[in-house]
Amino acid sequence: MRHFLLLLCFILTACTPEISLKEHEMKDPLVIPEDAQPSPISFRTLRYEIPTGTTVASYGCDSFLRGLIDASGFAKQMGSADAKRVFTETLTAQGYDVAGQPEFVFDEIEDEMRVKYGISARITDIKMNICPGDSRFIKFGAAKEKGAAELTVIWTVFDYVNWKSVYKATTQGYSKTRFYNMEGTPLVLEEAFAMAAHNLGADHLFNDLLVNGVLPPVKPKTVYSESEHYAGKFSPDEKIVIHNSEISKTPTKGRFDKILETAVRVQTGGGHGSGYFITPQGHIITNAHVVGYSDWARITTKGRKRKIQAEVLRVDRPRDVALLRIIEIPDKMAISTLPIRTEIPKIGDDLYAIGAPLAKGHQDTVTRGIMSKYFYKKMEKQYYIQSDVSIHQGNSGGPLLDENGNIVGMSVAGYAIDDVGRGAGLNLFIPIEDALDKLDIELEE
Repeated sequence: MRHFLLLLCFILTACTPEISLKEHEMKDPLVIPEDAQPSPISFRTLRYEIPTGTTVASYGCDSFLRGLIDASGFAKQMGSADAKRVFTETLTAQGYDVAGQPEFVFDEIEDEMRVKYGISARITDIKMNICPGDSRFIKFGAAKEKGAAELTVIWTVFDYVNWKSVYKATTQGYSKTRFYNMEGTPLVLEEAFAMAAHNLGADHLFNDLLVNGVLPPVKPKTVYSESEHYAGKFSPDEKIVIHNSEISKTPTKGRFDKILETAVRVQTGGGHGSGYFITPQGHIITNAHVVGYSDWARITTKGRKRKIQAEVLRVDRPRDVALLRIIEIPDKMAISTLPIRTEIPKIGDDLYAIGAPLAKGHQDTVTRGIMSKYFYKKMEKQYYIQSDVSIHQGNSGGPLLDENGNIVGMSVAGYAIDDVGRGAGLNLFIPIEDALDKLDIELEE
């Protein structure tokens, strides 16, 4: 009898009335001045945070068969890739700088590396009424559909400079389709999500953060600097002179604990590389492809002891070098530098590379090899040091040292012999003198 009643409740229209929806309105967009330069953002992920079994939709409308649908299948109706596309189109139309778009002239991955804020979305509530075009197809999504949807989205704005969440906002979206469509359910979901994204863009605190660099009044706790805005603290035209230390003639054995203090991990929104201090004032050299098109980077010192913000001052893309300077030197932090040796090592000399290959847990990795060759690439019109010192993705921009711990170059590229990235023992490094020259840095012996 119990099973019969459940079946009867599913069949009879009176048992499953339409779900009551609130028709949320689209807020008036905020005007972003034409000369403004909003901080670059990127949509990162979408999550559904609706308890399994929660009724989210009524399916059937005026058809003979009707039923209720729980939340378990909605991730398949609109995933993170769909949400990213909708978010990007919506926020771009409002004048925000959303990275990762195909019309950019440079590579999409490099475009993502300049991102300052990552945006994530959590859908915490969905209410829908879905009407199939043919009542014979009661299976969810098997027929043409139309309907209406209401959803609630909690947005989190993550600051890659400070490495913390800086703002959360809740917006609603609503959509109603008038005509039947084979993709009726995903379509109405996407349109409701687009309204929620639009309302985020119309949020004054969100706009003020991205356009004017003003943090919302309530700031989360952080272990990093209390400064709120760093852009333009240093002039890219500042004169930089390295007062070189006396060239070391002491072998590196037993000294790497101290040597490693000069190397750092360099991170932007889309990935990480390596770098090293060249002045006590906090100037750092790395590769241009490590910082991409970002105007900032997050620096992690030896042992992941300190996380510091740095500003990108100069970039020379043909030579693939970049100059950074940390915003503020933390208290009790003494910056270590190494002597710079402009003389090219001899074939067979021992060389060492320092960096953060692959995952962040491999920071402070030291590898050893020999000087293999010094040559000139005619196509690039650039000189390179060639060595069998092992380097991997993440080593880029890290220092290359001679057997006595003097800087002779920096990692830039390596060759792989197969699709899984096994090294061929043929890796390239930029001579330090060339890097300094391209970045207009004076070396005072």
